[in-house]
Amino acid sequence: MSQGLWHRCLARLETRIPEREINLWLRPLQVVDSDQGLALLAPNEFVRDRVEQHYLEAIATALGELGEASRIRVH
Repeated sequence: MSQGLWHRCLARLETRIPEREINLWLRPLQVVDSDQGLALLAPNEFVRDRVEQHYLEAIATALGELGEASRIRVH
């Protein structure tokens, strides 16, 4: 997944999730393509757990709406 697609995904999420939450939890993520799908790299375990519990479904939905359905993992 290119950084451009991730930025489009974030833009879509901004219409659904408050900007403060986007900046706190989602902007710190780094995006990496992997053989097993999309990997989101979190700066620490706390962020990783929060993203998995509260935002992973919204991220998957936004990517699907952009035509990029893939398996997503947070590390």
